Amino acid sequence: MKKHLLFAAIFAFIYTDTLSQIGFERGYFIDESNEKFECLIRNRDWNRNPNEFLYKLTNDDPVQKAVIQTVKEFGVPGSFRYIRATIDIDKSGDLTSTISTVREPLFQEVTVFLKVLVEGKAPLFMFSEKNLTRFLFKTRNSEIEQLVYKRYMANNYDAATGLLSEKRVSVNLDFKNQLYGNFKNHGITVADIQDVNYQQRDLERFFMKVNGDMGQVYQNNGKKDLFNLSLRPGVNFHNLTLTHNRFESMNTDFGLNMNFRFGVEFEFILPFNKNKWGLIIEPTYRYYFPEAPSAKNFISKVNHESIEVPAGIRHYLFLNDNSKLFVNACFGYDFTNSSDLTLFFKNDGRTFDSWQIITGTYLAAGAGFKYKNRYSMEARYNTGRDILTLHKYWFSSYNTFFVTFGYTLF
Repeated sequence: MKKHLLFAAIFAFIYTDTLSQIGFERGYFIDESNEKFECLIRNRDWNRNPNEFLYKLTNDDPVQKAVIQTVKEFGVPGSFRYIRATIDIDKSGDLTSTISTVREPLFQEVTVFLKVLVEGKAPLFMFSEKNLTRFLFKTRNSEIEQLVYKRYMANNYDAATGLLSEKRVSVNLDFKNQLYGNFKNHGITVADIQDVNYQQRDLERFFMKVNGDMGQVYQNNGKKDLFNLSLRPGVNFHNLTLTHNRFESMNTDFGLNMNFRFGVEFEFILPFNKNKWGLIIEPTYRYYFPEAPSAKNFISKVNHESIEVPAGIRHYLFLNDNSKLFVNACFGYDFTNSSDLTLFFKNDGRTFDSWQIITGTYLAAGAGFKYKNRYSMEARYNTGRDILTLHKYWFSSYNTFFVTFGYTLF
């Protein structure tokens, strides 16, 4: 029951924060009559092209919703800009399960907010939705046009026999021809095109070269640091209870034991939603060597060392420029070697029986605080698990709570 309440509290925290914590930034929008409104826009750092956004005309005004049908353009200067456009987009799937058998793009007309990546005489745009990213461009003499890139299944012929063998995945790279055909008079050579991949960074570099001094790349200042490596020493609080199916007198409670742990955390910040989400993995060395009386004549001793590897997702709540709270939800595996629980005779120390410890998988939930992106502290709870699964007469419940102190190297 406790663990369910803990996870429910974490998800409630994330849900509330997602709705309320992303701040409003000073921006603008242009309506159907080309009137420009200065306002405060909730910058959600969209991973996919939005169809609407929330804004306030002033700090004291109520939040309003603007939709694509009534807005031609909106943005936050220096951060992002979206323009409404009716365009032809090829939505052919790139995944093997949805891949097309036709080389040519299958265009469909859509009205969307395009994200402006590069400003200038030849701007670059991006359209993104689930499992699909398309780049588009415009010149002074043309409308917005998609750069064509398409994976498709093509016939594969055996060179020796000339017979059709199995189909293979091919790629239509017509975007390279589009780039050369449109910009060869701008000092662009075939060599400039060869190394351009259908990726945001490559295309941004290319269009900055085309635009020269007039070019401007929109960059989110919050996306510079997308990987963190931290040292994570801490203190474990263990509790283990043993229950015997036949002899209640053998039941054992090891009580609360404390010892040290040391881990290294790898954190990958996801490049959307204002850097509020991250993926974490934290290999950690820990040990547990308690003992406790069992019945009248026995002593139980645990000899357990392991490398614990939790992996999961982290969500941040920014308090100010230097401080932020975070919550984690993790799935972990405990790698152990030669760990056992042994039952000794109390009077002479002889071994009565010994059982191998199998720790396996677990869930974990935690919350913490980070200061100046350098110092952190976290409390985390690992769900209870049975470590004597190989013994039919014993049931165990092993719970761990710990506090870690982090120092981020970079």
